[in-house]
Amino acid sequence: MVNKKDNAQFMPSVAIPPGETIKENMIFLGMSQRELAARLDITPKHLSNIINGNAPITYETALKLERVIGPSAQFWMNLETNYQLNKARLEEQEEIKLELDLEILKKIPYKEMSEFKWVKATRNRIERVLNCRSFFGVAELSSIKNSYDVAFRIHKQVRETSDYGILAWLRKAELEGLKVEVDKYNKRKLENLIPTFRKLTLKNPAEFYPEMKRLCADF
Repeated sequence: MVNKKDNAQFMPSVAIPPGETIKENMIFLGMSQRELAARLDITPKHLSNIINGNAPITYETALKLERVIGPSAQFWMNLETNYQLNKARLEEQEEIKLELDLEILKKIPYKEMSEFKWVKATRNRIERVLNCRSFFGVAELSSIKNSYDVAFRIHKQVRETSDYGILAWLRKAELEGLKVEVDKYNKRKLENLIPTFRKLTLKNPAEFYPEMKRLCADF
């Protein structure tokens, strides 16, 4: 009987090609890539492709590596198998993430964002996902809400479809804020200016915004 726990697979964060181990051995042995290629009786280009993960280590190459730099052909085949499996797992995971992102994309007001020139106008859904990932500064769109938990505690009554509209405005404010030159943070100065901030809220936006921006930049 097979225990299901024994079948649980570790999900790698990156797939490392066996070529990295080949490079480490080359450095240790003081051997150039051209010299190693000659000793393995393969072209320098083919060795380069193996090192960069663009060509697999075959049984024949594994035997050659065993004779030239050791330790065993099985060792090199194990590295190659683990690399290919990890790469396949990551590709499968990326497909799952993309499918989820395509669902989330439906809730993002992409058309309006493109009209504001925040993102590039395109009808291609994959391009929209990639553009939104860049705009929000996340690896996948499912991470957007986690990045703005405070906003959702405040706006929990807002419709689900408008949540991402709120977050788009918050993100745009962040991006614009990064362009502002500011002095070093001073907590005491901030606390002392709170009464001033309250008075400013009584003014119209045209007066409030530039003065608030100037004061905040000072600390």
